[in-house]
Amino acid sequence: MAISTKNSLGLRKSHGRRFSDSELELIAKLRRNGYSYGELASKFNTFKSAIYYHVKNIPVSGVGKTRLYLRERKAQTKLVERCTKKIRTPRFTLEKVRLIAHCLFDGEVFISTAKNFYYFGYSNNSKALVGQFINDVSEIYGLEKYFIYRRGDNYQVRFCSKKAVEDLLKHSPSYSNDKRAMVPKEVMTADISLKSAFLRAFWDDEGCIDYRGRLISTCTAPNVLRQLALLHKELGIMVALHKDYLEVRKSSFPRFVELVGFTDGVKVTRGHNKGRYKAQILHYFMSPGSSVGIERSPCKR
Repeated sequence: MAISTKNSLGLRKSHGRRFSDSELELIAKLRRNGYSYGELASKFNTFKSAIYYHVKNIPVSGVGKTRLYLRERKAQTKLVERCTKKIRTPRFTLEKVRLIAHCLFDGEVFISTAKNFYYFGYSNNSKALVGQFINDVSEIYGLEKYFIYRRGDNYQVRFCSKKAVEDLLKHSPSYSNDKRAMVPKEVMTADISLKSAFLRAFWDDEGCIDYRGRLISTCTAPNVLRQLALLHKELGIMVALHKDYLEVRKSSFPRFVELVGFTDGVKVTRGHNKGRYKAQILHYFMSPGSSVGIERSPCKR
């Protein structure tokens, strides 16, 4: 049977187990010196509730309070580090190239330093492309939580991550249609496979084939537009550079299909060919005997 008497120190002699007088004296001394309930429970092989029962009326000294405060701060820091999602170290892979391209063309990278709010996202009418974007983010940064919703015909997805946004901004100072936006140098000096992946994402987001069979893609960021023209040239795809769009010369259509092309399932989003597959329309105009005016323009140009 458990005894519930008090000794000269005012400590109860048991609460679930028996303590000797020497143990009770040591518990009291350690508590005054700032030992936590958890430390005492571990040291005396008992429950924290048992320790609390015995020392709840023992005052903690000034030095002890400082020790408890420092220990609590250290524990809080460890908890934050354990609970905070750490992004992976991003490598410049096909997925990373594709992600940056989608953020530049049909995406967004946003910072509000005043509110300490950071997010990036992507919008497209292709559920497959949005799903690919989500998978790429998971592969690159290890982020699994996101917001996704519909706006008109488009799917929009957003991720909130300061570290991911900071990483994206290392590759381009801006993801808006301004002079600061740029194709990352890692893409400009990459091998053919990565350059092709970047251009495919560009054409998936911005490209179309008009009713006259012109393969064109818009871009209003001047530096990015010039870099895009250079990337096409390096792949042997001849383009005409206009003020805010590129046009692939028909002689380069086969080369374009071979190295760039459109992702399967990507559709035209406007005009009379809305809903038709971009790759399907392009192959129509590449086939012998194709006529001008397959249907009225999928592009407003």
